Amino acid sequence: MARLILILLAVASFVSCTTEFTSESEMREWLNDPSNGLISGKKVGGFDLSMKYMPYDLLAYKEIKKDKSATQEVLDSVAELYDNSYTFILSIGSDESAGENFDVMHLGVYDEDAYNQRIRNLNFHLDKYISLETGKSTYKPVLTRLENVYGLSKARMVYIVFAPDSEEEDLLVANELDIKFNDDIFNTGIHHFKFNKSDIVAMPKLKIEN
Repeated sequence: MARLILILLAVASFVSCTTEFTSESEMREWLNDPSNGLISGKKVGGFDLSMKYMPYDLLAYKEIKKDKSATQEVLDSVAELYDNSYTFILSIGSDESAGENFDVMHLGVYDEDAYNQRIRNLNFHLDKYISLETGKSTYKPVLTRLENVYGLSKARMVYIVFAPDSEEEDLLVANELDIKFNDDIFNTGIHHFKFNKSDIVAMPKLKIEN
């Protein structure tokens, strides 16, 4: 019991002392840990669904990381472009824990027209099926983009961006964000992915070494 208490105290101390990330991998590890509240998932009908918050400094870093001379000032400047919006990644795959191993783009699709329609729905028409609710207001995505996996994955990821029309809107000050996915694409039902603003604010920032 004493050993367990020491381990828990060490973990708590590490978390409390984590004020910034010094690498992309550190930030991604934090994002993928459900206990940090920035990824929400569920398994239903053979599907594995998840919604993950994407911090704006990570989005900015993805844009500039090929430039080896990029500085922290450049990162912060690019990050400001995302500051008044929320970006999430919806991941749709097969539930491997239930023995499933299918390509979600081909499941239940029997001709090219149906396949192309599925691509269009995920890439351009996801706003018909997904919304963000704050308790006071409902927002539709201002941008959705299907990630190209080049045949390397049977799952698919869609980037989803929500943004208010003005800085005074409820989206930027709401304490809870409830993303509702009414899945008429794969017919898995209605799903809610909830996020707390406090978890988003508490996430350490990404710092790069010049």
